[in-house]
Parts: sequence; structure tokens; C-alpha cells
Amino acid sequence: MKRHTTLEVLVLTLFSLTAAYPQQPQKLKFAASIWEYKSLCEFQDPENKPFSFRLPISITSTTVTGCMDIEKEYGRPTAIRLAVKNVGTADEAFQIESLKTFILRLADGRTLTPIAIRWPWKSPYDGRPNFEFYTGLTGKWYIQVPAGAEINLVFLFKEAPKGASVQIGSMAPVTIR
Repeated sequence: MKRHTTLEVLVLTLFSLTAAYPQQPQKLKFAASIWEYKSLCEFQDPENKPFSFRLPISITSTTVTGCMDIEKEYGRPTAIRLAVKNVGTADEAFQIESLKTFILRLADGRTLTPIAIRWPWKSPYDGRPNFEFYTGLTGKWYIQVPAGAEINLVFLFKEAPKGASVQIGSMAPVTIR
């Protein structure tokens, strides 16, 4: 029977905890708040610094749904702004695999996934950024936040009261203020 030194046991324990509970990138700080809007078709997006996303070689797809179609099906969903700030000196990235990567936890224990994410795309005609409501998202997407920058992601949920929390994958939850 092999005996492990205290140091070996400590290292093995830390390794197993790290594997079981992945941590969010230390240089990214998250804040969530309710984003007010008049209507989905006249949606005023929060200011955004340029950021990029990478799509590795894998099958990815998106489904875009028009504002009138979302309003017809869901009425006036709650918009949640997730601010992601990179406080580091190098670019940082986080991964999403689908809209199910984003989880809203309500006080009564229920969990919801978003109806849509407001997503930027660059116009092939004039190069200006435009935004659409993506109601479907598959494949692995990596969102890269430049050093010192803050980006804003906006999600639509059926309901999302203050005090609920938003979580991206296995990252620590963030309370909606």
C-alpha cells in the first residue's frame, strides 16, 4: 500500500476540486442589470466596445428571429444586460455553446434559459455593426474581451426580477441589480 505525503494529498485534492468546479477567468468581472427598452423593434442597445468572437472549426449555426415575432409570442420579455469587464492587461475569452449556456436562477429555485441574445454582426456593405435577436445558437463560440475593455451582452428572458442570478456555464452566478 502506497502512502502519500501531505503535499501530494494537498495537490491531488486541489486538482480534483479545480476539475470539479471550474473557475471563471480571473481577469473578467461580470455585472447584471435589467435593461429598459420601449419596444423590441426600437431596441436601444447599450454602448459596446469592439469585441470579437471566434468560431473554431466545428459546425455552428444561428437562428435569427424578428422583433415582431418575439413580441407576438412572448409579449414584453425582460432584457438583462450582462456587463463583462476585462480588468487584466491581456485579452481574455470565455466560451458559450448554446443559449442553454446562460442560466437564470429565480428565488423560488426555478431555472430559465434566455429566449434570445442580442448579437452584433458587421454589415458587409458599410462595415458598421448591427444587432439582431439570435433565438438559436449552436456550436462552440468564444467571446474575446480586449484588455481593459467592457462589453455588454443583452439577453431576453420570459421573466427576470431583480435579485435573481445569471450564470454562464460553470462560472460563478451574478445577482441582477
